[in-house]
Amino acid sequence: MFSSFINKLKSELEKELPGVFAQEKMSPSNRSNGYVFPENKMEAQQSSVLILLYPKGSGINTVLIERNKYNGAHSGQISLPGGKYEKSDKDLIETAIREAGEEIGIDRKKVKVIGKLSSLYVPVSNFQILPVIGYLNNIPSFTPDPKEVNHLIDVKINDLFDPLNTKTEELIRHNYRVTAPYFELGRHHVWGATAMILSELREIMRNAKLISA
Repeated sequence: MFSSFINKLKSELEKELPGVFAQEKMSPSNRSNGYVFPENKMEAQQSSVLILLYPKGSGINTVLIERNKYNGAHSGQISLPGGKYEKSDKDLIETAIREAGEEIGIDRKKVKVIGKLSSLYVPVSNFQILPVIGYLNNIPSFTPDPKEVNHLIDVKINDLFDPLNTKTEELIRHNYRVTAPYFELGRHHVWGATAMILSELREIMRNAKLISA
């Protein structure tokens, strides 16, 4: 079952990606209502995140992290493991795997990459994020870095993309009222760039008939 899932997803990733069309389904309203930080994409910090897939029980799981609180734009947020490109990295795929290894303690040598999603620019941090999709054939043994990770969220793909778990709330950000779609995972709300990235993955999985949501 898992190998069939991976093969179908890999095949779908080789087609034209849905890109902005899918990302915008989970886009906060402040990306288009006039409230954005000044964009300078030419000087954006290149970064990447890893969507790690693995079999668990009868389903397919992935992992998200709740970041520690710090003085920064993404303090305390739910995100995918990943981070900034370093000059020692061969490419952004290596960045995603390296950062995931550092943050959640997986064996990076065992991660098999099957494709990438569309790059996403995040104005608030001036990050250009490349989502990388990889998998492990077994349940990972996680060793999260306590300096960066407050909590690991091990989630079934079917639960993540269950329509009942896609919701919307209104927030106040920098004196602006923001309508924010999010994925609800218990007490956790996955919104912003992470939700936009996962929205494209959801669209791709729908197209491949890997989920019915």
